[in-house]
Amino acid sequence: MNKFSHRDIQDIHDLNNIPIVSIDSNGLITYGNSSALRLLSIEKADLGKRNLYPFLKKTHSGELFYQTLLTGIPVTNELANILADGDEYHIAFSSHLIEDVDGISLIYLFFQSITSLEKGENLFAAQELKFEKLLIESKERQARLAAIVNTSDDAIVSKNLQGIIASWNHAASIMFGYTEAEALGKHISLIIPPERLQEEELIINKIKNSERIEHFETMRLRKDGKQISVSLSISPIIDETGKIIGASKIARDISRQKEFEEKLQRYTSHVETLNTMSKLVSESLEINEILQRVIDASVKIIGAGFGIFSYQSRDSTQEQQVQFAYAGQIEDFEKSFRRTVADDFLNSLDLESHLKDLAGGGMNIESFLSIPVISKSGDVVGQLVFGHEDENRFNEDHEKLLVGIATLANTALENATLYEEIRSLNAKKDEFIGLASHELKTPITSLKGFLQFISMRMVEGDSNKVIINKALQQTNRLSSLVGDMLDVARIETGHLPLSRSSFDVVEMVKEAIEQIQYAASSHLITFHSEKPMYRISGDRQRLEQVVINLLNNAIKYSPEANLVKVCVLEQESCCVLQVQDFGMGISPEQQGHIFSRFYRAADITSNISGFGIGLYISKDIVDQHQGELSVQSEIGKGALFRVRIPH
Repeated sequence: MNKFSHRDIQDIHDLNNIPIVSIDSNGLITYGNSSALRLLSIEKADLGKRNLYPFLKKTHSGELFYQTLLTGIPVTNELANILADGDEYHIAFSSHLIEDVDGISLIYLFFQSITSLEKGENLFAAQELKFEKLLIESKERQARLAAIVNTSDDAIVSKNLQGIIASWNHAASIMFGYTEAEALGKHISLIIPPERLQEEELIINKIKNSERIEHFETMRLRKDGKQISVSLSISPIIDETGKIIGASKIARDISRQKEFEEKLQRYTSHVETLNTMSKLVSESLEINEILQRVIDASVKIIGAGFGIFSYQSRDSTQEQQVQFAYAGQIEDFEKSFRRTVADDFLNSLDLESHLKDLAGGGMNIESFLSIPVISKSGDVVGQLVFGHEDENRFNEDHEKLLVGIATLANTALENATLYEEIRSLNAKKDEFIGLASHELKTPITSLKGFLQFISMRMVEGDSNKVIINKALQQTNRLSSLVGDMLDVARIETGHLPLSRSSFDVVEMVKEAIEQIQYAASSHLITFHSEKPMYRISGDRQRLEQVVINLLNNAIKYSPEANLVKVCVLEQESCCVLQVQDFGMGISPEQQGHIFSRFYRAADITSNISGFGIGLYISKDIVDQHQGELSVQSEIGKGALFRVRIPH
């Protein structure tokens, strides 16, 4: 008995002139080609409803059909009479039992008129030969299809509408672990995880509505209990009457693809987390703040019950000290933990063992994760320890992520330590500058007094008087430099004093110009004021110091020019003082640094003396007056400094 698709063979029979019908085990006509439907005078709508037996006058014909059904032995050239439309036709028929690939058995009958046989037109015999040929071709097609199905790398499974498995290829056995014998006849829920059983109902409903399901990604269950990721494509199976009787399912194992996607997602997530952590810890240069930020974020990222970050640092005296930061729920940390661990930490760094001791004393800690913080030199300088009351809370991904966080934390802590050292050195330097400046003022003041006394005692026309006056000028300059250095020290400590009063800024500027013009004969300083008198509130002496600094710079940095312009204006309720020179100029890059302490542009100041602190002091004085000191300049075109002081 051959197995093939009823629809395939019936499509071929539709083209034949020989009447052909198929009946099921109850004798119901399930198929008839156009010739048979005309012979029996029935419609296609009657298929599956009309029985063939009432058409047969010969009583034992039905028994022959049963014989064919039971034994599979075909009947050839059996004589019978068919009643159709009240007429009786003398015919010969043959029957064949055909079982479909889905297990559906039908009997096919071929009718031939006896009159035709008597004329020698043995069309029936020819038709039988043709049918046998078709069966062979169908069998070959089915064999090719079966070979394709069985050699496919994808699992191919068919089931009826009740979910019973009807076919199971070799790839399905490999994918799901069940042999064909184990799977056939079982419900499809055999390979569906319990939590996904509702998917089967949705799939069946779509199949009943003739809908295909393409690339549906879900999970399926292997025989060993392991769940695998699959992509399903499901199509309805239709019988010869056009009725949907089941579903064909192709399943592709996408576990590796999903694993790759998950790894890529985890990697992307780790990179994003580390970028966020890098920004978070780099925003601070305080060790305690970095420790707290790292442990707070880490506990949240891995979902730990608590976390502790211990770090071994050195203070300004290079003494080792341990600093801690903790987050989450940890009982009696201050009382039990900090006191117990602090003494032993310097020798062991074994933070986890101390936590386990605490756990033995009543703390409920089932999961631990410990990550060392390693310096660039390879020394262990800290430890990140996490705990949770649940077992197996932490995994390899958590460990890898925290190793990256520990590396970022170490870099940030080393930067913070370096910053602390620099800040300490700066404080010592400022202290030295202040002390040295203060100590230098006394001998310089004495020297200046002695020179003035000698100058006054010398008679007019004494050739040494010129030398004494030059020495006095240099002493005044030295006194000014020492005063500036002392002011820098005061600014750094926040103790630059201001003595506010109301004064005439026009008069103050004129006095400053007169003082500078007396010593600088190489330049002409012009002055213009919109007002003959302009009173403001501020520290007259300190603001005069600003004007003198700006005038000295204007002369110093315009050696090829001979003019400096000064003016006093009123703009937007502010007193504006402008000092303009026509010298070297300042590049845009340098303009952002010239108000910094000790900054001197190397390309234009190599032959010009100075410490680079005059503008730094001037800006601080103006800032303390809630004012603004700015500059406009181009290389080779001089510079315009502008001071704005609110009324």
